[in-house]
Amino acid sequence: MPGSSDLPTGNCMFIMLLSVPISTAALATGPSTTERTFTVPGLLPNDHVIVTKPTFQNTIGIVGVRVSAADTLAINFLATAGTPTPTVENYILKVTRYENISVGIGTLPTTLSP
Repeated sequence: MPGSSDLPTGNCMFIMLLSVPISTAALATGPSTTERTFTVPGLLPNDHVIVTKPTFQNTIGIVGVRVSAADTLAINFLATAGTPTPTVENYILKVTRYENISVGIGTLPTTLSP
């Protein structure tokens, strides 16, 4: 990923918005969840990612997101009925990279200071 595209504050190295093409096969028959992985070059395991699916699909939701390995985004989809297939489209990712994380999310601050 390139350098900063937003002014970070506090313990953030950078915050960046990405438009990533997502295409996946049909999900498991609902109600159920299915985790799928996608290659996103530059992601690191300690990055915090928020994903937005730009269009509404009646029987599909996103219930979890994580960086499962370097360059790998894992999205946990919810199928409420049937075996829906998410629309092929560019999802919006908000990636926050922290400057002071050495091992895992447990090294983040736990309180805010005024």
